Amino acid sequence: MNLYYIKVGDKYITKLIILIVVNLLLIIPLFSFKGFRKYYEYRFNSTIIFFTYALGYLIAIIGKIRIGKTTLMSGLSHVAQIVIQNRLNSKMEFIRNIFYFIDFQEFEQIVLYCYLEQKLNLKDITDFIIDYYKLDSNELYFNFLEFEVIKDLVFDYIDAFYKIYIRNQYVYSKTRFYSHITNKTNIQYNLNWTKIKEAFKKKEYIIEDDMVELIDEATDELGASFQYEDMKDESGAKEYRRKYGHIHRERNYMIISKQDASDEIKRYRTLTQSNIQIIEKVDVVGNFRLSNKLINLIKNFVNHFHKFKWNCIAIFKGMIYSEDRNKYIEEKFKGKYIGKSLINYLTYIEKFLFSKSYCKFKCRLYDNAQDVGKIDEKYYIEYKLVIPLQFCFGCFSTHEYSYIQNELINNSKLKFEDLEQSLMFIDPNKKYFEDDSNSFGGDVDYEY
Repeated sequence: MNLYYIKVGDKYITKLIILIVVNLLLIIPLFSFKGFRKYYEYRFNSTIIFFTYALGYLIAIIGKIRIGKTTLMSGLSHVAQIVIQNRLNSKMEFIRNIFYFIDFQEFEQIVLYCYLEQKLNLKDITDFIIDYYKLDSNELYFNFLEFEVIKDLVFDYIDAFYKIYIRNQYVYSKTRFYSHITNKTNIQYNLNWTKIKEAFKKKEYIIEDDMVELIDEATDELGASFQYEDMKDESGAKEYRRKYGHIHRERNYMIISKQDASDEIKRYRTLTQSNIQIIEKVDVVGNFRLSNKLINLIKNFVNHFHKFKWNCIAIFKGMIYSEDRNKYIEEKFKGKYIGKSLINYLTYIEKFLFSKSYCKFKCRLYDNAQDVGKIDEKYYIEYKLVIPLQFCFGCFSTHEYSYIQNELINNSKLKFEDLEQSLMFIDPNKKYFEDDSNSFGGDVDYEY
């Protein structure tokens, strides 16, 4: 029994030593890469500044198919959420400095109680807070540029606190979207809310301030195919976008992805927005290439060692043909073998390092949609946007309507197992004019 425990102990000690050595080998390249990481963090901060001061509140992302429009939309939506949160936090800090005599820990607990327990709205909570702290609601605060009413300042703090800590949602989208800022999925978006004249009549409007509205091509119900149905803008959809900054007091962002900029021109000819054209396919940078090479070397060594071992065993078993040996080796790799847990551990590290990479987008910013695609530098500003990869990948559903396939398959009476395989040669008994599948039920005009 003692010998058994010694052997088991030696086994785990050996595994532990191997893991320690592997970790040391992987950590060394990370130190050399620290400077590059700082560089990409700086570029990401530059992207936030560029978004804040160079882009407007209506943003159109334009580019060819599979070039990275959805990826950039996901990344910019996270940047927009960061900008909104920073703005709300700055406002709260500013107001705390004004009301220096108030304990804001108590203040916030009162807000939570009034909202969650008493079910009061924000205006009623504001009145309660003013009475509780015996503030003069009509008193003015002068910031050397303009006067601000004390009641408005209290409301602004409660409003910001509500949006960060109670609502904790910043994204409207019809397509499923996951936010790494709030760790929540999006609020379901109804584009009829943007038809503000109809929404007012029906009393169906709920687009709050400090939100991001995402519209991709797949879910844009106001597509170019319907551009002539509401020429007089009786619904108010065009007016909503034209007055977007005023309606939301420059607090909201609407991000749209398009293959063709002319769609927006046809529908909103007088619309002013930031038009971002992606001119190169998205590139993943800062992805620990040296560490990944080392990981792949270790994984390849383990795989090649076992492949050589099993190939020798297969030969001894009389497997002469390479096809038989390859099949034997393939089956062995499906089972348990020494080093498989190490490969799993290395794969986990590889995926973790990849998640810490950045996406780089080479873009051109056009002021007018009519100018998108023009190569004269007077029409655009060229900029490289750098955004953490986790903000760009795996957040936005790229196949939102994939359920249509399942719905069609499940509803169909046909089964794949009942389909006939085509013959290599023409069936001499096949009849064209007697085949119902070639009947169109009327005259069909073809144009080539």
